[in-house]
Amino acid sequence: MAVWQLTGIGWVDEQLFNQVLAVEQMLGTGGGWQDQIGGVVPGLKLTTTAPGIPQQFHVEPLELSSETLQELEERMLLVYTGQQRVAKNILELVVADWLSRRTDLVTTLMQLREDACSMRDALVAGDVEMFGSLLTRYWEGKKVLNTNTTNPAIDDLMERVIKFCSGYGIAGAGGGGFLVLLARDISARVEIERHLQRTEVVVYPWQIA
Repeated sequence: MAVWQLTGIGWVDEQLFNQVLAVEQMLGTGGGWQDQIGGVVPGLKLTTTAPGIPQQFHVEPLELSSETLQELEERMLLVYTGQQRVAKNILELVVADWLSRRTDLVTTLMQLREDACSMRDALVAGDVEMFGSLLTRYWEGKKVLNTNTTNPAIDDLMERVIKFCSGYGIAGAGGGGFLVLLARDISARVEIERHLQRTEVVVYPWQIA
């Protein structure tokens, strides 16, 4: 995007999404399109694509009530696990299993897609508790896709705080990176932060763009 701006080339968002996708493939990182859409398009959204190349993106902004937005910002924590990982290593295994049509993986991927839509519906309806339950189920589904989605260090971290959570998940392919925790309430959030102070992880301040 910076190069395009410097050279005076105009573009639409979909060109940018596909260009980033192409560059990541050439670099060998095996990335997808979620990160660039998440970073370029503000706010909460549900993104879907149609079959085929180039990808055809449909980005659906979510209109949440001010009460729901406030509740999310009060109860949700973004926690860096302190562990770096190369998502490509996990994604390649998932794709290989998908191509083999491994039955449990195909079923789980279909369920993950449905759960993403259900999370959208829960948030739009202002049902933060249902969103939390679906977030947890989403992570459990990722574990079915690949056991490296979690590891003993992450499991130990979750063991410290899980009783204070209404929901939890891991961003991206898992295996490290960031956890998303939905505290039961504001007091539970305080307890989570207190417990995490005894670890090497970092709780990041965040807000919806």
